[in-house]
Amino acid sequence: MGTCSICGRQDVDTISGVCGDCIGRNRKRGRQRKNAVKAAIIVSICVAGIFGVQHFVGIETLQNLLQNTSQKVSTTAGQFEKQAVNFSESIKPRSIPETSVTFLNNTASQIRTFIPPVPVKPGSPTGQAPESTLQNTPSVSVLYQHALDVINKDRRANNLPPVQLDNNQAAQIHAEDNLKQRTLSHYMSTGEKPYMVYTRYSGTGYVAQNVASRMYDISQCQKPFVACPAIDPVQAIDESEDEMMNNDAASNWGHRDNILDKNHNYVSIGIAYDQYSFFLVQNFENKYIDSVNPVIYENGKVSISGNLIGKTIGSVGIAYDPLPTGTIYQMHKDDGFYLLDTTYAAVFKPAEGGMYYLPSQFSFIEADSWSQTGNNVNISFDLNSLISKAGVYTVVANTDDNVPLTSYSIVVSNPQVSQSSNVHYACTQTQLNQFDLLQNQYQTLAKQYDAMPRTATSESQYQQAMQMYNQLQSLETQMKNFRC
Repeated sequence: MGTCSICGRQDVDTISGVCGDCIGRNRKRGRQRKNAVKAAIIVSICVAGIFGVQHFVGIETLQNLLQNTSQKVSTTAGQFEKQAVNFSESIKPRSIPETSVTFLNNTASQIRTFIPPVPVKPGSPTGQAPESTLQNTPSVSVLYQHALDVINKDRRANNLPPVQLDNNQAAQIHAEDNLKQRTLSHYMSTGEKPYMVYTRYSGTGYVAQNVASRMYDISQCQKPFVACPAIDPVQAIDESEDEMMNNDAASNWGHRDNILDKNHNYVSIGIAYDQYSFFLVQNFENKYIDSVNPVIYENGKVSISGNLIGKTIGSVGIAYDPLPTGTIYQMHKDDGFYLLDTTYAAVFKPAEGGMYYLPSQFSFIEADSWSQTGNNVNISFDLNSLISKAGVYTVVANTDDNVPLTSYSIVVSNPQVSQSSNVHYACTQTQLNQFDLLQNQYQTLAKQYDAMPRTATSESQYQQAMQMYNQLQSLETQMKNFRC
């Protein structure tokens, strides 16, 4: 006979070491016991919001555009514990204690990329979710449908149309990569961001991502006399959706907003899990340009074309990211958010009717063409003149009210800068001062010219007026052609 190892009761059989009252007893989280082992299961959820390039009313709005196009809200990922089952107790799933879970709110956009594909090794992710090797679990197609159903149930409850299930494989690739790394991250282990992966797998819209995970502490689960119940993927989907919809205050309801965004009309889903880990990726999509390739980059020229579904393109912006690498992944895998790093430039409609754009401290491009006839849109512009360093150059097209329609990223390893009269490079303050001087000279001279009589009464008066007129023409030409 001996002492109970849990409650300390005397006269306990020394073989079991546990009294009958303690067998099968549920204990409150945080209460100490000597031989029972806890296996932590961590729940983290991330969301990507909308990167919208502002509508350009005029050149004076460019600075505000470039300063305000992206937002970042970061919170700390929360966690909760799920009791492991000791073999001395009844082996069955336990209820999960109440928890406070925080989320991560992010921005992103979908991009078409030219990142070379990574060769697929035997047993590596293929872009198709593998059928589960766990016994008595639903097929992947059933899990996809269930994940779609819970999303649309929440959308219907809020009087929103359902989203359709897209077959883009970026979400699945992302989930599998997270599972392989056992790390919840918006970054792939290659350093790619979600929008890069989305268009590398032929995405043609705009993507905003929610990510959730559940992970046991494997080191605890693999200890002797400890059994961690296999994760139920259906339950994990339900709990993730419920948390994002109803327990998202810590991220300012960013996940809920993403699920209930009225502009999303498609979603692609990624699900990857094993006995101890589960990852869910929701890539919500705006697909409004009916075209196999809405954006094409060829010989330095970018073209945006296709049939718009009830929309009009109001603005185009360009962002810059450094080339994705494994080092970038290691630096940012735990950030909990991702951004289009730098708003690099804007694209304006061609100036018409003798008008011209004023210089700015930011770079911008006058499009070669910009038209929409009915639903058909055609925009083209020269980008090579702005590609000055290696990286990913992302073209983003939005409506007048900043609904992102599509985006496209161009991966440049060896930039070859060309020249174009339609590109206005960023000016230094000294250069802007030079332009201001020209403008002041023009305005002063224009007032003098306007004050002169329209009909000369002498040859000298006529020559003076012509001299002022020619000076005005020269100053105007210098301002129109001013480049930095």
